[in-house]
Order: sequence, then structure tokens, then C-alpha cells
Amino acid sequence: MKARSTLALLVPILVLACTTADAAVEMVRNGEPVATIVKPASRIQPVLDKAATELQSYIKQMSGVTLPIVTTGTEAQGNLIVLGTKCAECPLGPGEPSYEQVGYDGFILRTEGSKVIIASRVDAGTLYAAYALLEELGCRFYFPHESGEVIPQSKALT
Repeated sequence: MKARSTLALLVPILVLACTTADAAVEMVRNGEPVATIVKPASRIQPVLDKAATELQSYIKQMSGVTLPIVTTGTEAQGNLIVLGTKCAECPLGPGEPSYEQVGYDGFILRTEGSKVIIASRVDAGTLYAAYALLEELGCRFYFPHESGEVIPQSKALT
């Protein structure tokens, strides 16, 4: 009985700990792009390229809109979806754990003003964070085939 009451107390605490108070960032409005995906330009990075193209592809499937992908240092339009691995464009916010504390392939997914920050200690973690963002937008990945995916349709994504 004591284990149940402890669990009942822990679940709301865990839910509150995982909830963010950051504002939503628009990506697509009325079928038009209002965000740009930004990836690092510093090195060859096939996994980060995959994260950017997966976001672009699924957002297009959801909304019919192709968000542009640019590299850091390039002029970007509108709101930003910033991908990185321990990068200067992805600074940690106050009270956030360090990249080492989130684990080897753990990630940070948060908003900061007009930016969505998608970052990790390693490239694979950033890819996992991109999929986590897609799940936040309503996508579901039940098994690795398009018949195992659920992609919602919307002309507005926030």
C-alpha cells in the first residue's frame, strides 16, 4: 500500500518536472512557412543533416509546407528551429542540466523566444530530439514503415 501512495505522489511531480512554461513557436501559419531550420555549418554531419531533413519532410507531410534549411551564419527568415550538438547556437538555459547530465544521447528540446532549440551532447541525441519534436506536433511512429506512422494534417503548426 505504501508503494502505491508513493507512486501516486511521484507521478504528478514527474509530470510537472517535464512540463515547460516556454511559449509556443509558430512553424507554419495558414499554409505558409514562418520558420527556418538551422543546422551547424562547422563540419560534415550526416546525422544532423538527417535530423534537419526529417523535420522538413514530416512538417511538409503534415502541412504541405516545406520549411527552408540553412546553415549557421546564413541569413534566416522568421522563427528558427536550431539543431546542434553542444553548439554556441544552442546555449543551455538557466536551470537546465549540462549536456553531460542529460546522458550520452539524451537531449534538450525547448523554446527560447522565437527559437526552438534542439540539442544534445552527440549527433544521435539531436536526431532523437527532432523525432521528439515531431511527436509533440502529433506524429506517431509505431514501427519503422510508413504504415506504422500516423501523420496529422494541419495548415498551422506551433
